[in-house]
Amino acid sequence: PNGAEIWLASGSNPSVTYCDIQGVWPGSTNIHADPLYVDYWHEFYDLQWGSPCINVGDPALNDPDGTRSDMGALYHYLGITDISMMPVNPPINVPAGGYFNFNGILQNLTAQSQTTTVWIKLNVPGYGIYGPIMQFNNIPIAAYDTLFAMNVRQDIPSFAPLGTYTYIAYCGTYPSSIIDSCYFGFDVTAPIGGSANDWNVSKWFEGNEGIMENAPSSYALGDNYPNPFNAQTNIIMDIPKAGEARLEVYNLLGQKVATLIDGNIEAGHHTISWDANEYSSGIYFYKLTVGEQVFTKRMTLLK
Repeated sequence: PNGAEIWLASGSNPSVTYCDIQGVWPGSTNIHADPLYVDYWHEFYDLQWGSPCINVGDPALNDPDGTRSDMGALYHYLGITDISMMPVNPPINVPAGGYFNFNGILQNLTAQSQTTTVWIKLNVPGYGIYGPIMQFNNIPIAAYDTLFAMNVRQDIPSFAPLGTYTYIAYCGTYPSSIIDSCYFGFDVTAPIGGSANDWNVSKWFEGNEGIMENAPSSYALGDNYPNPFNAQTNIIMDIPKAGEARLEVYNLLGQKVATLIDGNIEAGHHTISWDANEYSSGIYFYKLTVGEQVFTKRMTLLK
């Protein structure tokens, strides 16, 4: 939206802290950034994976998952495993008989290898919850690893009722235990006579097709996100083979302030979180050491 979103009554003097406000509200704990809602077109205001509002709320409060509170009314779950979906080219308006695409992300947030099941259900207009339309059992995921699936295709059968749907993904143990879930909305419009005749899902956990969890070919240290950040950020690194690795954080004086990894790590694409709540604003450097190879990058903490 453009223009003013908050109006103050004459003589009022509100105190606003730990909020994400367009245009920035005075105060060192407030930010001005895209909150990365799941799907604001359908008024789904949960936070996506990677949102700058995650773990930067009031430090005196914890979310139900035990982590520091998030900004906003709806928190992003951070537990054993985390599942996220991001629609491609939203908002999604798709004819019956057509298809849409989304990117899927499955994370292991622990120091141990995990096995999880992923399944998808629909909230169908005029019917309710339907499914699972897709279920993949016993997916292995290494410690601190992230599995990316780009351009997953969801077919919309020609018989699909018209209207607004909710697309819901779960991970855990089907059907008794849900560890995490995520969702977004889509609209089915008039049919086009396409070839889709069922709720088929392709390129997600199908013989590794479309999934980028295979071991990378070389060591790499990616850019952290978000950056600048307050007060938690994520560091991406590629490990082509299992072995000893060390990931450390230094301040501008060259003093080591945190050790995030120091020991054996499995091959794969890894995402490591750093909670800098106890550190002051400024420039920091994160350094990955594997054997004789050293990689260093810079990040900015703003509180």
